[in-house]
Amino acid sequence: MGTATARAIVHVGTQKTGSTSLQAWLDLSRSALEEKTSVRLYEGLFGSNHYEFGLLSARPSRNGFGEREFPDWRISEWRSEATDHIRAQVDQSIAAGTDLLVSSEVISLLRNRDEIEEFQELLSPLQVSIVVVLRDPAEFLKSYRRQIGPGRWSRYEESAGYTEPDSWLVDYEGMIDAFQSVFGENNVSTVNYEDSLEHFGSVIPAVALAAGLPLEQLPPWLAQSWDNPSADRTPDVFDALGDENVFSSYTMLARKVESRSRENVALMTYAKIIEAQAERQEQKQKSEQAQMQTQASQLQHATSLNEALTSSLSWRITTPLRKLKSLIKR
Repeated sequence: MGTATARAIVHVGTQKTGSTSLQAWLDLSRSALEEKTSVRLYEGLFGSNHYEFGLLSARPSRNGFGEREFPDWRISEWRSEATDHIRAQVDQSIAAGTDLLVSSEVISLLRNRDEIEEFQELLSPLQVSIVVVLRDPAEFLKSYRRQIGPGRWSRYEESAGYTEPDSWLVDYEGMIDAFQSVFGENNVSTVNYEDSLEHFGSVIPAVALAAGLPLEQLPPWLAQSWDNPSADRTPDVFDALGDENVFSSYTMLARKVESRSRENVALMTYAKIIEAQAERQEQKQKSEQAQMQTQASQLQHATSLNEALTSSLSWRITTPLRKLKSLIKR
């Protein structure tokens, strides 16, 4: 396998750490990243969350990889088409010498070496750098439990729906060790979710910095659009709700409110885009006006110079003629 000049920068989650917000921001930043840096955002089969990497890499016996959302993920034809889709973009990055940016919290559910090696093969021969966001285990489990709802909680320890304190989902050390065993210790970096929120108010800039994205090269409005609309804002009332139906109804309502919040953030961000475009147009018009004024000034200067030269030339010619006429008269 040859040495790759391009990298694959992979954000693997974990879940409930602002991944949706990050992916929306990356999608919004796609053009600026390609224009200002050597980073190109992977074009996912399912949008900004690149689920296909987790679906293709997971053991067939694993659950929690979206059987309901992606019922075709074990069908050979789908897997072949998805693999070809990834390979085409890897080849494109190699040819262009650009880094390929991938993001999906589903990748954090890969915990076995054979799964992670399968994931590595999808991106081969790119040099892979992993960024993992870790959250307080108890807070993660509480948030995750709310998200999946009581109908998907499981009593089986191997299930992705097992949310007891000893869940494998919060075996962060085992996850990091598994990724480091395949990609190397220096190619796996971690970000603390709580620290990021305290320092930046969002996980997005912390992940971007860990991934080596040059934030200073991006437009200012992009660097200021990293609100975490998916951060937990639900009141801690679930312990008081004994009825699972009430719990489920409250959860659905909370998700609708969260969805509206995301729509509002999207509208605000779009307004910022329009404002930035208007500002650029205004600057362009000012530049064109300044250029026209400069050209008018140069033209006026050239006209004045021409008049001065004409006057000087006339004087140089007429003066000797007058002297000659004076001599002839004598």
